[in-house]
Amino acid sequence: MANYLSFEPLIQMGIKQIKSKSLSEAEIIKESRKIVDRIAAFMEESGSELLNNNPGLSTHIKNTIQEQINTSQEIATTMVCDEWKTIAVEEFKEKWKRFDAFINVLDSESLPDKVLETLKVDTNNVLKYLPVIWKEQVFKVFGMVVGLVQSGKTNHMMGLTNKLFDLQADFIVILAGTTNTLRNQTQKRGERHVTGYNSSLKRFNQLHKYLENNHVEAVVSGTAQDLIDFTKGKPLFVQSGDFSTHWSHVTRYEPGKKYLFIIKKLPNVLETLTGWFKSQEFFHKPSKRCRKVTLVVMDDECDYYSLNTKDNGETTETNRGIRELLDLFERSIYIGYTATPFANIFISNNPPDRHLVDFDLFPRHFIQCISTPTNYIGYTHFFGTPQSKAGLLPYIEEIEEYDGDEMEYFGAKGEMLSMPPSLKRSLQQFLFNGGVSALRGYGSNHHTMLVHTNVRKNPHKSVVKLLNQYLDELVNDVSNSTGKAAQFWAEIKDIYAQSLIKNQKVNRYQEQHGLQNYYLGFSISEIMDAVKEYLVSRRAKVVMVNSDSTDVLNYDLYPKGLHVIAVGGTILSRGYTLKGLSVSYFTRQSSQADLMLQCCRWFGYHEMYKDLIRLFTTKSVLHVMCYATGITMQLFDQFHQMCSQGKTPLQFGFAIEETRGILPTARNKMLHSTSTRGNLNIRADYDDAIFPLDNENLKARKERVDILIHELGKPEKQDGVYLYREVPVKTFAQWIEQWPNIGNNRSLTGERLAMRLIALHESGQLSSIDVGIVTMKKNGSSESIPFANQIDVVPAERKELTYSLETGIFELSRGRAVTVRHYQYGLTDREIKIVEERSGTTFQDRATPESKVVSKVRWESTSGSRALFLIYVFDMESINKTLREKHGIKGIDTPAIGYHLLLPMPNNRADQRVNQVYREKYQQIFNALRNDSNARKDILNEDGTESSAG
Repeated sequence: MANYLSFEPLIQMGIKQIKSKSLSEAEIIKESRKIVDRIAAFMEESGSELLNNNPGLSTHIKNTIQEQINTSQEIATTMVCDEWKTIAVEEFKEKWKRFDAFINVLDSESLPDKVLETLKVDTNNVLKYLPVIWKEQVFKVFGMVVGLVQSGKTNHMMGLTNKLFDLQADFIVILAGTTNTLRNQTQKRGERHVTGYNSSLKRFNQLHKYLENNHVEAVVSGTAQDLIDFTKGKPLFVQSGDFSTHWSHVTRYEPGKKYLFIIKKLPNVLETLTGWFKSQEFFHKPSKRCRKVTLVVMDDECDYYSLNTKDNGETTETNRGIRELLDLFERSIYIGYTATPFANIFISNNPPDRHLVDFDLFPRHFIQCISTPTNYIGYTHFFGTPQSKAGLLPYIEEIEEYDGDEMEYFGAKGEMLSMPPSLKRSLQQFLFNGGVSALRGYGSNHHTMLVHTNVRKNPHKSVVKLLNQYLDELVNDVSNSTGKAAQFWAEIKDIYAQSLIKNQKVNRYQEQHGLQNYYLGFSISEIMDAVKEYLVSRRAKVVMVNSDSTDVLNYDLYPKGLHVIAVGGTILSRGYTLKGLSVSYFTRQSSQADLMLQCCRWFGYHEMYKDLIRLFTTKSVLHVMCYATGITMQLFDQFHQMCSQGKTPLQFGFAIEETRGILPTARNKMLHSTSTRGNLNIRADYDDAIFPLDNENLKARKERVDILIHELGKPEKQDGVYLYREVPVKTFAQWIEQWPNIGNNRSLTGERLAMRLIALHESGQLSSIDVGIVTMKKNGSSESIPFANQIDVVPAERKELTYSLETGIFELSRGRAVTVRHYQYGLTDREIKIVEERSGTTFQDRATPESKVVSKVRWESTSGSRALFLIYVFDMESINKTLREKHGIKGIDTPAIGYHLLLPMPNNRADQRVNQVYREKYQQIFNALRNDSNARKDILNEDGTESSAG
């Protein structure tokens, strides 16, 4: 079978010579032929001979070109910090020596050019938040970079590390998980992308050559890879490469050199490193501070172990160790990295344990939200969105639920007694994938299956034992063509039939995004031969990956590809990269959204087999994953909105929807958050159709409408309304603030309504307001009324009128201004269609769509959640006629003008979990409303939640 991996360097060399940033199908074919000719010349054979000996190579080259050229990535959302004079990044274009060497390495690792360009900009934008580190004497910076699981955050971290060293940062500490496995994984990346020295192989690498050629001194590594002996069958741990007493004696500080420490996030390691810093000459004993040197701490998985999960002024040891390390330096920067920042937004910005260290790790200065490249697959591809409820790609294989009581498969302690049919099916899919990969020429690539059934370690042994037994049985059956072999081949044929259908769906998606297609046109006999060879060779080994096991997943030791079925729990659930992961069997149960999202090791980049990915899981797991997807999208939207408004996390509060039975994160990580009834639980609509019998008040209303028209200009004329689309909230709030109405049971005063709209806008729940001035059809004696010398409005008649002699107030239609049919105003044609489909009725029917459906659609608007504000001019003659005939009153000589406001709201009034900044900011606003003598009684309770009274 063909092996395209050996041609990869020549293919990539050819792609790098392509100058164009985008290619048509014909151009891609032309460029692929050029690369075929280059490879043929290198192999000293003709092009036709090369392709005959390597069937499918031409298609592989074409697909690789397509993926490389057409993959793109948007720039991360950014803002500007004004707390100090920030770094003028533009001045350093020619000074990125270490960073340029890093980019060259990534380029050789086949990262698409457009992704590399985005990485350059994104890391620059982080630097724009930072002070000029070589000039400022004292500073403390706290920020966070968020991106989806396995989307490229480590590349961002390594790139930023290189740039900070280029900018004369002295020490960078990377906190790399809590296990040797995770620390080793990050240590390897640091050596490949920052220091240029492989401590395991004891030799310099490609990065070092770039640095040496540009006369740049290499960064000193204060840590190394763990020393493990693989010569005795099972891996034998010899010496830790983490920072310890041993390394504190080996590592010597020399002024002017740059130092990188990649350490576990554990109290004893932090204490040892802190002690080393205190022993250096730059430590000033009288002040107990390190002076004239800069420390940067990069906290990988910053929502894990870093946070203080204790209350009442106590502090966890790890959290205290990180804060004391930062506090030790007069100049320090903390940047957290995570895919699940739910816990981080709930960190107190005013920590109760500040008597120990004055600050906590709340990202007060910036949050950067990095986007994903177009060839990434993540939560929307697997789990969809809260609206769609289905993934973009056909990856999910829903399996039966096992609650642990089914003794056929599981024992009392969670151990597996026999293999469930679904686990057998997932293993068959893995074997099928292995055969197809070999047919496609990718047999020398890594190939992994994940089995994650239980977080406890004891059950893992039973799973490994049963998997090995089943594989041995299959090898025997297939080799000897026993009766059971026929059943196995029937399963493979069924998997092939299902895979053909899914292959077509994936290829349609790929075509829509300009990415490669996947060939699956092999005959069933070719498939069966390839699967048999893959199975009988027992190339795929079953390993147990947990702290009790000596098994190590070291992909670097297998240049011809490691093929493995990895059984594990905690170690495989956060931060660990499983290369070539095509099949995942995941039945672990948890009610914590962040924990479950971190388990999604199947997210990422799968260029060679994107059509073969399968996730075998249960309905209950999918339920939690869909919720996690929804709140991730919600929180990332808030990050984008914060940046677009130019605010910092200390100025912008965050809120996450809660749902019954699922938590965003662990309870002890939400100690400083507050649960508040959904979306501030404010009512969705307000009416003003209650008027004082006061002509001056009524004239003031008309003047306000004239002012609005002058400010907004000429409106769009539609049937029945003069319309202004997407009026900025602040513009509208300034206008409505002076609306001369009276507070009543259907409305707020103009001032309080303006405050509420601003609060909704700044909390991310209101983007803009569609403003309409309703005009009726000419009817009877009603005369049109001019406004601002620009429009003429035909007033609306209301038959129902009540009047109070005691208060001098009259009310139209029980205080309700709106005509329900008018809810269509401001909606797009598409939105009207959605409203009518969901309602089962149209705006032309007698029973028109309900306001809550319109409100929901306005919430989902692609341009951001939009409110509707309708101004109603009421007919003066019909009002006066009723006042004269029923109450003997002369009436009014100015038209009465009221309004209806419909806010965008989601259907479900789910609770929200809000952070401290959110509560402090909006509590002040709503308390002001509460203390207003005219305030409605259903504003807020003392705790910031809305009362149901009123």
